Order: sequence, then structure tokens, then C-alpha cells
Amino acid sequence: DDNLRDPAIKGRQLEMMEELSAIYGNHPAMYGWYLPVEDCLGPVLTDYAVEAVNSLSARACELTPGKQILISPYGIFNSDFSDPRYEQQICRLKVDIIAYQDEIGCVRERYPMTRLRQNWKKLRAIHDKAGIQMWANCESFAWEGNTNDRTSALIPASFHRFLSQMAIASEGGVERIVSFMMYGIFEDPSSAYRLGQPHWSAQAWKDYMSW
Repeated sequence: DDNLRDPAIKGRQLEMMEELSAIYGNHPAMYGWYLPVEDCLGPVLTDYAVEAVNSLSARACELTPGKQILISPYGIFNSDFSDPRYEQQICRLKVDIIAYQDEIGCVRERYPMTRLRQNWKKLRAIHDKAGIQMWANCESFAWEGNTNDRTSALIPASFHRFLSQMAIASEGGVERIVSFMMYGIFEDPSSAYRLGQPHWSAQAWKDYMSW
């Protein structure tokens, strides 16, 4: 979907950036850019991924000077933090924010919590050197059908698990937590415009508001 090695895809991404900046570039709601480069970090972020990010980032800076630039890669689970190239590749990125996917909704390993706690702290040390904000992209969802199946609907994860994810990210030193996703996962049961699973989305909303 976002293979920037393909000239047609890269061209389309640049066209979308041109269109969005023309319409919304001067609007107060235009906070910045999410660049669609979700490459795997592990064991080390590839040169291709760095070059793809920096290519789009350069254009974003031309179109909307001063706006924030964010990417949200995955792959913490198999990152080789002991390899000096890992830190070097992160430091090469021309972005303001990296919002790491916490890899619990899109299941990467069976028991992620212990290693995730350690990995956030390792990333914190790298970001202190890189000067890039470190955010968490906490995955609030589970799968109605098979795990990691793109044909399956997404339903709310256990709220206890979601809360644990946020607590571990906070303990690890993230500056902000965002979530994929909210609409259709947390829904006010009194809303006239419901998007999600009728029972569990309402329960997730009640759990969140109670907390």
C-alpha cells in the first residue's frame, strides 16, 4: 500500500500532500503530517526506509514550514538495540516524532509485556540522543476473526490490557500516547451515530470513562 520504491505510489503520495497542503495548509487545525512509512524497525531500520521518510519529510517542510512530522513504525519486538547501527539509523530520520506501534493489537509475540517495558526504556535513551520526540501508538483493538487477518473486523481489546499498555509506555518515558484507533472502538452508547461492535464498543467507552 505504501511501497515508495514504486514511482507511481511515491508520485501519488506527493500528489496527496500537495492537495492537502493547498486546502488545509494554513488552517489552525493543520498540526502536521503523518508519513505513511510504517517499515519494520527490526533488527535495524533499513536505508530504504530512512530515505523514504526523509524524501517525504523534505517535501512536507517545503509545503508547510514549521509543521510537525510523525512516523509510526513497527518492529520493537525484534529490534537489535545492541547494534550501533540501530541508533545511527534513528538519528538519521528527519522527523519530529516517532510514535512506535506497541505491537499488542497486531500480535508480534505471545507474551509482549515484559520485553515491551524494557524496550521502551532502551528507546528513551536513543531518543534523548537523537532529539526526536518519542510517542507510543497504543493499539486499543483485538480481532473479531483470526489474529492479524486484514479481512477481520476490529473489536475493542480488554480495557485492562489497554490500560496496562498505557502504563508501561508512561513508565518507559514516552512523551505522549496516541491510539489506533478510537472511532468504532470506544463509543458512547447514547450516540445516534454508532460505528463499532454494538456491545463491546459501548463497554469499552464505559470502562474508559469510569477509569
